[in-house]
Amino acid sequence: MDDYVMRFLAKQRFAEMQAFQQHQAIIRAARAARPPVRVRVGLGLIRVGRWLLGQVPALDEHAAPSLSRARSGSR
Repeated sequence: MDDYVMRFLAKQRFAEMQAFQQHQAIIRAARAARPPVRVRVGLGLIRVGRWLLGQVPALDEHAAPSLSRARSGSR
């Protein structure tokens, strides 16, 4: 084969590989946006648990100070 034809085919193949890699990067980026299944299942179980509990009564400050502080967000 001619040197020109070899260069043309190499450039064409390289362009195809670049396009494929860009396509794969887009697919990876789209998949990375979703959390793993274990996270989704865990969050779903937490939501179901909270729904089953209904309203949680207010905690007594003297009975469980560590829990009431955790609820209020302070340490």
